[in-house]
Amino acid sequence: MKIEQQRDWRYEIKYVLTPDQWFQIEQLLSVHPAGFSEAFPDRIVNNIYYDTPDFSTCRDNLAGISQRKKYRLRWYGSENKIINPIFEIKIKNNALGRKDFLILEDYTKIGEINSRINNKLIGLSGIGPVLQNQYIRSYYINFEGDFRLTVDRKIKYQKSNDQKMLNGDFPFHDDRIILELKFKAQDIKKQHEITKYIPFRNSKNSKYVTGIFYCY
Repeated sequence: MKIEQQRDWRYEIKYVLTPDQWFQIEQLLSVHPAGFSEAFPDRIVNNIYYDTPDFSTCRDNLAGISQRKKYRLRWYGSENKIINPIFEIKIKNNALGRKDFLILEDYTKIGEINSRINNKLIGLSGIGPVLQNQYIRSYYINFEGDFRLTVDRKIKYQKSNDQKMLNGDFPFHDDRIILELKFKAQDIKKQHEITKYIPFRNSKNSKYVTGIFYCY
């Protein structure tokens, strides 16, 4: 089992919208000259975020540290069993980001997978699960295939720890819609031609930080 790398650095531009703006998203997708179409069917995304006991990665984000990391376990589908999970290390360098990731086995207890992660990833023994979230994600891609849009909604949060069993009891709900435009660093010159037809103001957003404020 080895750590894989996403070698390409990419940009992510985020837009935070309200539920009543859904029709504007549909209109955007239908008229944008880049020809965005569905990349594949909607999926339920599950994440467990890892941090130190004093929430150092959350504090780095809030402080605007230009070079930082975020740790999460991701899988798709049921929240009651971790199926085909991938542990991701999101690496941020100013506006650019990339991922290192580790593919793991299926689990039902968070504690089981936490010990596995700490054994496989040197230097991460000080972190543990602090937050679980879930949302529905739609995927779109332009006709040239170099710009992707994702639309996340029905976002839910709950605390997480080593002893907690997986369940669907999410006490905190965020009704906002998060639209993200994603593209590789080499395509930055084309970015304006895409964003000038997006009728929303971009803003900083982290589901992890939002969830920490909800739950803690």
